[in-house]
Amino acid sequence: MNSIENWIQGSLSRRGFIFLAALGLYHIILEKSAVLARADYPRVKEFPIRSIEGTKNVDLRTWHLKIEGLVDKPLSLSFDEIKALPQKIETKNFICV
Repeated sequence: MNSIENWIQGSLSRRGFIFLAALGLYHIILEKSAVLARADYPRVKEFPIRSIEGTKNVDLRTWHLKIEGLVDKPLSLSFDEIKALPQKIETKNFICV
């Protein structure tokens, strides 16, 4: 036997082995979730699309964002009007399925 096997047999308890196995499993799960978080998604212009139904076709010439309901000034913006607004770049993950 090599030195690692001797150490395991001589000083690792059953509880310690279970702890090391759980720690290894936890590490594998974290690695897998990190890979999923970095997955590439299809994009429509600048918007990432994450949908179980697939990518929808959007005509950006007729598409509008309507802001209404409990707001002081309801409004409707075209895609070009939204692009003309001042820009601020932030990198965030927002996943809602």
